[in-house]
Amino acid sequence: MKEEVRPLVIMSPKSLLRNQIVASKIKDFAEGEFLPVIEQPGLGLEHEKVERIILCSGKIAIDLTEKLKTSDGFDWLHLLRIEQIYPFPMEMLNSIFNRYPNLKEIYWMQEEPKNMGAWNFVEPRIQEIAPHGIKVKYIRRRRRSSPAEGDPYVHKLEQNTIIQAALEKSKEGSQDNG
Repeated sequence: MKEEVRPLVIMSPKSLLRNQIVASKIKDFAEGEFLPVIEQPGLGLEHEKVERIILCSGKIAIDLTEKLKTSDGFDWLHLLRIEQIYPFPMEMLNSIFNRYPNLKEIYWMQEEPKNMGAWNFVEPRIQEIAPHGIKVKYIRRRRRSSPAEGDPYVHKLEQNTIIQAALEKSKEGSQDNG
């Protein structure tokens, strides 16, 4: 028997309230189901070409999706939005990873600094299911004592830097800014 899963708390930044990427149709609420992992439509279709998978959650996933909509040539990339951190959807991710025979890189991307956010929780779980001994890497802000920069201009600049790092092909090592 399938377990019924219902989200109990929904949190969203104001910028996403009317964003069409995150909007659902009424039919989805009545007939759909909660998905712990959402695959980016249009990416990862040619399994042999995919070399990098990026996993992310929250607003950074939407910002990356919007950037991808205005760009072409990312057949080597697949994006997975993790909608449920706990319990972590290891079986679902494992089956997705196994679809890609030429996978070389798995990244966790987060908006929060390294010492905040989900990285410390998700990294060992992703590493456990990463195929071919692929080391899980991360893309995020440098470590800091505050979750925010305090200046919207600096925030947008750092956000763009994170997104650009995710879309650069064949990056070596992790995106460790501090």
